Amino acid sequence: MSNIQQKIVFLGPAYPYRGGIASFTERLAVEFQRQHWQVKILTFTFQYPSILFPGKDQYRNDKPPYQLDIQRTVHSVGPLSWRRTVKQIQLFQPDIVIAPHWNPFMSYSMASILKQLTCNRLILVHNLFPHESGYFDTTLVNRLMNLDTKYLAISDSVYQDIRQQYPAVSVSQYSHPPYDHYGHALDKGDAANILGLDPQRDYMLFFGLVRPYKGLSQLLSAFAKIADQLPHLDLIIAGEFYESVDIYQRIIQDSNLSHRVILRNDFIPDSEVAAYFSVTDIVTLPYISATQSGVGRIATHFSKPILVTDVGSLAQMTQGGQTGIVVNPNKDGIADGLLRFYHEQMSTRLLSNIDQQKQQITWSGLYHHILNHFQ
Repeated sequence: MSNIQQKIVFLGPAYPYRGGIASFTERLAVEFQRQHWQVKILTFTFQYPSILFPGKDQYRNDKPPYQLDIQRTVHSVGPLSWRRTVKQIQLFQPDIVIAPHWNPFMSYSMASILKQLTCNRLILVHNLFPHESGYFDTTLVNRLMNLDTKYLAISDSVYQDIRQQYPAVSVSQYSHPPYDHYGHALDKGDAANILGLDPQRDYMLFFGLVRPYKGLSQLLSAFAKIADQLPHLDLIIAGEFYESVDIYQRIIQDSNLSHRVILRNDFIPDSEVAAYFSVTDIVTLPYISATQSGVGRIATHFSKPILVTDVGSLAQMTQGGQTGIVVNPNKDGIADGLLRFYHEQMSTRLLSNIDQQKQQITWSGLYHHILNHFQ
C-alpha cells in the first residue's frame, strides 16, 4: 500500500451502543488512527428489536471513550439505509472496509452492504454461530460467509470452525488483544473504597453480561463447595443479567452465600471497570461454551490471572496455564482450581507471565496482521 494517507471504514456497533463488539471496533479504529489512517465508523441507527434484546438498555449514558468520527447510518432491518450507507462508503473511497460478525441477525445487513462494495473488505469473526442458536442462523451466516472477501478469526476455535465449515474462504487468525482503555490499575484499598467493599477481604470476580452459557450457576455451586475452606474469600458478580436474576439469588440463598456474594446487577460503566479488576485476585470465566472472551482481555490489561473452563479458545488465553488456571467445565473443576490458586499462592508466578503476554498480543500486532492480509 502507498505512503499517501489511507482511509478505512469500520461498519458495525460503536458509540452510543455498548458491549464488547462496540469496544473492539472502537479500539481497533483508534489503532488505525494512531497509524495515521483517516478513519470513519458507520454504526447503527437501529440495532436490535426489543423482542431480541434481553437487557435493560442498548445505549451507553457516558461520554465517548475516544475521539473518533462515528456516524449513525445503518438500520439493521432497513434496506434503504443499506443503500445510503453503500453510497456514503463509495463517496469516502476507503482502502479497506472492516465489519464484524458476531450475530446472525446482524449478518444480513452486513452482507447486503459489503457485497455492493469493490474495495478491500475484511470480516472480523468474533463468533461464527451464537452460543444460543436460532432456527435461521445457518442460512443467515452462510450469506455472510460466502462473500468474495477476506475473513479474520479472533480466536483459534473460531478459526478452526471456519476452516471446517467454509474451507474455500480466505481466513487468518489473530487473538483478541488486551483491552487497554480502562485506565491504570488502582491500589486495592482505593478500589475497595470506590466500590464500598472491605479491603481486608479477598475477592474473585465474575464480570460482564450474565447469560446462561457463561456458567455463573456452576461458579456459585463451586463456591458453595469450598466457601468454608476459603473463609476470607468473597465473590463479586458485576454485570447486567440477561435472564432472571431470581434464579441466581435462589442459589445464593440456598447455599448460604448471601454474606459472601456482592451482586451488582447493572451494566458497569467504563469509569468503574478499573476498580472492579483492581480489587480482585482472580477473574473467573466459568463458561459452559465459548470462543474467546473480552473479559479475559480486560483481566490481562490489569495483570489479573484468570480461571477458565476448558471450552472454546479460553484455555488458549492462558498460554497453556502460564497466565491462568484451566479447569474442567463443571463445579468440581472450578472448585479445585480456586483451591489450588489460593492454597498454592499462584498469583505471583502467573503475574510475571501475564506481563510477558501483554507484549505478544497487541493492537499494533493486529493492525499489521490485517495489512498483511491484503498483501
